[in-house]
Amino acid sequence: MLLSEFIQKKASEFKFPQLKRKAMVQAHCHHKSVLKTDAEEQVFKRLGIEANLLDSGCCGMAGPFGFEAAKYEVSQACGERVLLPAVRSAPADELVVADGFSCREQIRQNTDRYPLHLADVLKMAIKHELPKSGKPEARVVKQLKSEAAMGKLKASAAFTAVLGTAAFGLWALFDRNNRRSKRGRIIEMGSR
Repeated sequence: MLLSEFIQKKASEFKFPQLKRKAMVQAHCHHKSVLKTDAEEQVFKRLGIEANLLDSGCCGMAGPFGFEAAKYEVSQACGERVLLPAVRSAPADELVVADGFSCREQIRQNTDRYPLHLADVLKMAIKHELPKSGKPEARVVKQLKSEAAMGKLKASAAFTAVLGTAAFGLWALFDRNNRRSKRGRIIEMGSR
């Protein structure tokens, strides 16, 4: 069950805060062809979002397909057919929504936009975090960068702690051997 389907089935009476924005929506290929997008469209309406579901077909990434060197050009051509030009021409304050990981990655790598997942949009609505102007994803991007920096800091601290522990262990080992060596010489000198 998709998030949108869950919301429509389990929270059909919940009144979402209204975002009153336009959104460009890229539905994942499999989602469009097998699961359909009715639930997403209903959730967008409930959020006060005027959603434009792109008739773009595949984003071109298709899981690992677009990462393979031999298929890169095909991947880019698929993306450049409809999706990427549409995202590039979207007004800065328009939401760009893509729930598929591959779709989001294709957009991130080929445009200056960071597409949001439906969960991000719901969070923005519930917490009243949609900026009045500028890119709606700015807060999400800022948070991700902050978390990445914190992760690097934690990794550096852990590496430093391991390195310090190893250095202390080596020092203790060599110091112990050095003391034994000195004791042995003192005992030798005393027995002469």
